[in-house]
Amino acid sequence: MVSNSVYCDVWDGLLEVARIIRYYSLRTKQYQMQRCLVRSGVAFAGVGATATALDFVPNDVMSFIGIFIVALIIADLLIDPTKTVTQLKIVNFQLSKLEEQYRYLWERARTDLITDEEALREKQRILLEMNEISSFVDIQINDKINEIAQKEAFQTEENRYAQQT
Repeated sequence: MVSNSVYCDVWDGLLEVARIIRYYSLRTKQYQMQRCLVRSGVAFAGVGATATALDFVPNDVMSFIGIFIVALIIADLLIDPTKTVTQLKIVNFQLSKLEEQYRYLWERARTDLITDEEALREKQRILLEMNEISSFVDIQINDKINEIAQKEAFQTEENRYAQQT
């Protein structure tokens, strides 16, 4: 039988896994949009440079376009959102597997098929693996996106388990 404190602890862990998955998903979308904007800017500037070369645009505008192209290329190389997006997708895939393990743990705790000691040991194992997987991606924490992810995770999990009771 699982005590109420362990039951709540397992629930909090499930919410944490769900939050992290949503956070990385939202950050993936953010980095994809960033990459799209930088690449679109380079393409747009390239069109401007071509128009200038063909004498459709004044030379002083060409200077600005040249500086803009260089700045965008440097930003694209330094930020490298493609690499980050790939890492985030891999991490999210791995974390989804852990989320399923956590759901199984939650069900066992909810139906008293596990002891406190077993539940805490399994929770610790999952959280250690989650931290190991999460360390694969080195991104700054975005508090606004983190807050959105937390609200979404709580609402989703609360709705999911409210339907089951």
